[in-house]
Amino acid sequence: TARLRASAGAVLLLAMPWAWGQRVLDAAPRGSGVRVALVQGNIAGEIKWSGHHQAEILRSFIALSESAASARPAVIIWPETATGSYLRKQLDQAVAVAECAHRTGIPIFAGFAEYDYSPAGQIRNYNAAGLFAADGSTGAIYAKRHLVPFGERMPFEHWIPALARVDFGQAEWTAGERVVLFPSAAGAFGCLICFESIFPDLSRETVRAGARWLVNITNDEWFGNGAAISQHAAMAVFRAVENHVPLARCANTGRTLLIDANGRVSASLPTFRAGVLVGQLSPPGPVTPFTRLGNWPGLLCGVFAAALALRALTGRAPAD
Repeated sequence: TARLRASAGAVLLLAMPWAWGQRVLDAAPRGSGVRVALVQGNIAGEIKWSGHHQAEILRSFIALSESAASARPAVIIWPETATGSYLRKQLDQAVAVAECAHRTGIPIFAGFAEYDYSPAGQIRNYNAAGLFAADGSTGAIYAKRHLVPFGERMPFEHWIPALARVDFGQAEWTAGERVVLFPSAAGAFGCLICFESIFPDLSRETVRAGARWLVNITNDEWFGNGAAISQHAAMAVFRAVENHVPLARCANTGRTLLIDANGRVSASLPTFRAGVLVGQLSPPGPVTPFTRLGNWPGLLCGVFAAALALRALTGRAPAD
């Protein structure tokens, strides 16, 4: 019957992609590459943002980083706004991190608040990240490009400056404007801060700029111990798959993960527990059609759906 054929067709539509995907994953190499270390500080928000515990928080991150140094990772990664401070601008803290990197011989990549001044003399704050090299030097910083609406900036504030006076308790970050690549023994990598990992165009732009792997730093402590932590982490898997590059996700309270170029989670840490995840990045795969061409299947489906809707509207018989 027609209903039976339709049911069989639906089962095939579901089963064939699953079988094909399973075959691809089974055939994908599991070879390991360069070792990295991800530091999950597990710093509570009321401590991190109080302004009274910065030295204590920094000591915790440095101690965890030094504990990972014996594994000789190529880079040590700290989460988004790791210490709750202007890490590179506060001389004592910047020197402490630089000394740790120099003492261990391992670069430290950290998230931090940053600021500069506009040509008009106005202060601009950034949710940023940067690399403390093994020789203690620092280079360019990456500033978060896609800010959280209402949480990090009022929507449409760029076009309607008066919105800046509306205070919901949000931060007033300035959006970054460009991809920044950082050097490592595993090749150049780019950064996605917090929920930037849910936007395919940002990771694609970063990989097209030359990134061989991605780092996603985040602070999901705001969610509490709920489903949102796992949901947010799951989105990062797609960024690895779309571009066929490994991804290291370092979170303040979790979930801290290593994801290979085929989307398999190769290592993780328990949530809400301080620790260090040391693991090996998988090698990147060949350039994907998505990286080359973008989200053309989605656009094509949108055009097709619009055409069907238009046909249904224009072909409707007039009412009596």
